[in-house]
Amino acid sequence: MITAKLATGYNRDVMAYPGAVDATHSGGCNHLIKSQQAHLIEGIEDLEYIMRWERNETVKSSNQKQLFVELTDKEQVLFDLIKDKAKESLDNISLNGGFPVSQTSTLLLEMEFKGVVKSLPGKMYAVG
Repeated sequence: MITAKLATGYNRDVMAYPGAVDATHSGGCNHLIKSQQAHLIEGIEDLEYIMRWERNETVKSSNQKQLFVELTDKEQVLFDLIKDKAKESLDNISLNGGFPVSQTSTLLLEMEFKGVVKSLPGKMYAVG
């Protein structure tokens, strides 16, 4: 109830799932719905409607990679360093590539945007 009051004070939508009428633990949710302090949620469709989320099932996500990605000369140097390895650390790529760590991380980020490499936990990179 306190959280619902705070959310209402911040002009946030409050939603509640109704409970059994005779159950004491459902009194708060039922009161919020009855006093119109919360929207009634009975399923996912209600949530989508209240949040104004459009459901468009005709759109399909595309994860197809580009066949021919254009790399700059510096990006090509970094790619050649990691292409035959399962994964390589940022520090090793920077050291072997001859670029400062800041420039190496920027180049790797750009390559990640192009879908050429992927970032792994622990400052590790692998061919994407």
